[in-house]
Amino acid sequence: MLKVLQLLGNSVRGLDQARWRLAYNAICLPVLTYGCQLWYTGKQVTLVKKLQTVQNEAVQLISGMFQTTPCEPLHQLLNILPIDLHLNMLLQKTAFRLYKAPKGSQLLIRLGGDWHSPSTNDLPLLAPNRASLKTTLCTLAARVPVNGPWVDPFPNLPPGAPGWNGQVKVIPKQKEWDYEHVTNSLIAKCRKGSTINIFCDGLISNNGCPDGKQIGTTAAVLYQEGKEAHHLKRVLGKSVTEQDTMICALHSGMDLLISFLDSQPTQQHKLINFALASETALKKALDTSPHGDQAESIKILERLGRLLDKYPINIMLLWMPRKTQFIGFRRVKQLALEAARTADLTTISEPQMINSQLKQAKTAAIEAWAN
Repeated sequence: MLKVLQLLGNSVRGLDQARWRLAYNAICLPVLTYGCQLWYTGKQVTLVKKLQTVQNEAVQLISGMFQTTPCEPLHQLLNILPIDLHLNMLLQKTAFRLYKAPKGSQLLIRLGGDWHSPSTNDLPLLAPNRASLKTTLCTLAARVPVNGPWVDPFPNLPPGAPGWNGQVKVIPKQKEWDYEHVTNSLIAKCRKGSTINIFCDGLISNNGCPDGKQIGTTAAVLYQEGKEAHHLKRVLGKSVTEQDTMICALHSGMDLLISFLDSQPTQQHKLINFALASETALKKALDTSPHGDQAESIKILERLGRLLDKYPINIMLLWMPRKTQFIGFRRVKQLALEAARTADLTTISEPQMINSQLKQAKTAAIEAWAN
């Protein structure tokens, strides 16, 4: 296969290094590691050595180096993991797919124990389990905790969700909107007291961190009558992704809103505007279809249901650009950075999300490579 790819170019002309690497990752690497979840246990030294020999030839070809060039520096230069670490990472990522299996899946029934709660609707196994036999499925299941972020294809939703007859609206990015005009309108309504604006944002930063590692934080600021009434900041930990922080930022905004509404002596019907700068997070906030952040989406729906049952409010989730004249986004960024600088990770319980666990698997492989 590498010989065929050589027809696409050489060190003088043809594909550049970035496209060579892309072609290798997309075409050659999947062939080398095909079915590794079934056969790789970490003990096949001879087979892994053969695969590593092929990859060594590939990195020499991609970098345009001579065959006498040491291959380990080339792996680091091209950011390509050695084969054994790549195989371990693939197994770890495959294990996370167990969280997406339906509750009545034959996979979970075969695993038994904490992985499956027996039901009268369960179909019988085609072949009985043998307790003494260690299967590939059991090996994969041992790589991940049972109480992880499950994805349910048919989740139970709160009554009225996700729209509650128009009480909750989601407005994603609108190309034809003049956001400067929208900004002025929201500010004017907030100053009149007819709406409450809550700005939510999350980020990953290593600013001020002693070990230099990035920390995920969120912040939310509530504005009433044009002035900042309350704010909240939260530290998520080191394993979260930027996408995770944006979803969790909405939880911070809801915590802030609940605290504010509980402190009010009288409740008046108002519109609550949640402003987020992430279109992806806004779309996933009320999306209960199977996806990596489904558990967080369901939590958001449950919290919205309790808010609407308790308070006479309407809620609008609105995408807004960070570059508008809103001081709100500048304020939440300031608070999130402050939370990163003063974070005490010893008391933090990091949220369990599939994206963050995938990131941990990749980080673990890179750290093992560095060591």
